[in-house]
Order: sequence, then structure tokens, then C-alpha cells
Amino acid sequence: MSNMIFSDDFPEGAIFSQSIPEKTRVSAGTPISVVVSLGNAEGKTQVPNLIGLPFSKVEQILNESDLRLGKVIYEPSSTVLPNTVIEQFPRPGFYVQKGSSVDVFVAKELSEIQKQNY
Repeated sequence: MSNMIFSDDFPEGAIFSQSIPEKTRVSAGTPISVVVSLGNAEGKTQVPNLIGLPFSKVEQILNESDLRLGKVIYEPSSTVLPNTVIEQFPRPGFYVQKGSSVDVFVAKELSEIQKQNY
């Protein structure tokens, strides 16, 4: 298990703390918790959760987080209303550079042939 925090002292991706001290012998399979640096917080923002939202609100929410809309991929769905965000990348909660793009997968109505196959 790991926690991720911002640090001015350690580069992004560096492990700088762990639950079991270095060189301690442990049994195979023993869980070890680590703290991983997200690097310097300056210029980064957290990706908002867009899943389940109407596509019409996506750009506004991304703009408020200093992000921009990336690729929009439409996928047939029988479980949500058309024009609903069903997936995104990067995932919600990740930290990215301000100005980064977020790709979204948006539900579209099934075609008649797809409806027959469901």
C-alpha cells in the first residue's frame, strides 16, 4: 500500500518513507506501506471526477481545474443515457500538470443492430 504526497525535497515517483526499516528481514508476502513523492505541487492540479456527468458540463469543469478536454470517444451503452461520461483518462484524483488534457469516453445510443444483440 502506498500514500502519495507532494514534496519539495524528493522528485516525483521517489519513495521516501516506508513502514519497515531498510534491510529488515521480513517473511515473503509481508505488506509494506510506502510514501511516494508527487514532486513539487507547483503547477499541478487534481483531475476531477467526470464519470456520470453529462458531456455538456465537462469543458466547464475542466476549465475550472485548469485542464482541457482531450479526445472524446463515443461508445455504445445500454446502461446510461446518451452523452453521459462513462470513463476518463487520467482517472479522477490523479495529479497532473495544469493545462493537461483529459480524455473522456461518452455513451452513445445503441444502433438498431446493437439493440437486437442485447
